[in-house]
Amino acid sequence: MYAESFPYGSVKQKELLVDTTNILPSNYLELVQKPQSEREVEALRNVTQRSVPYGKQPWKEKMIDRFKLQASVRARGRPKKGS
Repeated sequence: MYAESFPYGSVKQKELLVDTTNILPSNYLELVQKPQSEREVEALRNVTQRSVPYGKQPWKEKMIDRFKLQASVRARGRPKKGS
């Protein structure tokens, strides 16, 4: 199924809400339909499961500090003895 066939997806909604010609890249539809790499899928799973910000590292660090999300980036479980 293609992204433009979902009536409530971002592709359809962008047409309804605002003129996006200056906001989105000209190849937007191609980008939306491109499958994610395994690395991207893992990063998105981490975002949804652990509430970690998604983006480039400097931005993520800024958001972690701003919203006090340090617990979401720590390793799970009890700390190892001696650390």
